[in-house]
Amino acid sequence: METEPSYQVSSDNTIDKLLQQGTTFRQTLQNPGVDAGSRCSAATILINLIKEALYQAPQGSTKLAELVQRSSPKYFEIFIASYPLDQNQIDLAMALLAMVYYDLEKYAEVGQLLTPALYAPAGNPGEPERIALLKWWTLSCALGHECKFEEVFMCTYNSWLIAQRLYGPSDPETMMFMYQLATSYSNIDQHEQAVALFPQVLDYYKTHMGPGDSDTLHILSALGNSYVGLERFAEAEKLDKERLGILVDIYGTDHPESLECRIDLVETYYWLKEYTLAWELGFEKFTVVKEKFGVSSDQSRRLRCLLSILYHKINPPEEDDEAMPVVSKRSGS
Repeated sequence: METEPSYQVSSDNTIDKLLQQGTTFRQTLQNPGVDAGSRCSAATILINLIKEALYQAPQGSTKLAELVQRSSPKYFEIFIASYPLDQNQIDLAMALLAMVYYDLEKYAEVGQLLTPALYAPAGNPGEPERIALLKWWTLSCALGHECKFEEVFMCTYNSWLIAQRLYGPSDPETMMFMYQLATSYSNIDQHEQAVALFPQVLDYYKTHMGPGDSDTLHILSALGNSYVGLERFAEAEKLDKERLGILVDIYGTDHPESLECRIDLVETYYWLKEYTLAWELGFEKFTVVKEKFGVSSDQSRRLRCLLSILYHKINPPEEDDEAMPVVSKRSGS
């Protein structure tokens, strides 16, 4: 049997112990002569090992990376093939292992681990719903980092359905999944569905989290984006003004979040054909935007484009300017 590398004992004793357990687990899997009871114990080690690592290891930790290598799908598959493990243990271990990969920002590995299991035609009808929810949500988060928004929507929708069954429609967990589902609708330009969900979510977060909570502010922004997508500009203006007022009260007028919200409101005024008001609001902070974000930043370019168009709207040239830039409706969340 290969010699295992030694580890120096650090202040992070918990992770060192977990790595030692990982070594035992790997040796157990690779030894065909180990009895079934020991193999079953190894499965328990795997589950506890990964679960503890998620709570104890710092994100991006080298030791956590080593832990993943020792508990990789290759060894996991060897174990499954060697002993008829209870399917619920397998499912939980897969979900927890996927969470470790997610913690390491290995999003493709999350998809490789979970997608076949979740999208199998027969599925696993006996799987506890809490494990299924963990799988769907971890996969959704990983796909989001890869900008696969259509697939994110499917995963988020399934997470929301399961959460409703597990916790009820008004539970905080369920409302969080409804919030993410509405965001998913917005990200795939299904704005009618998004605005059907966002107001309920917004009321909940305002009441329970407060108007200045980061999620509440994000919901205001996302709902405003969907209203713009539906050309309901007056409703978008109301939300933009509300969000800007909150941000200015919390951070001041020159904070990056306040400035980005101001740019959204400038665009909304453009769509409302309030050209002078939009120009004044944007030009007032144009220099600050360039200083805060950089001259070549997306924020500076966006505001510069808006101001150029607004200037020509207020001071129309004698001849049509075919090179005039156009305003694209804001999107995303």
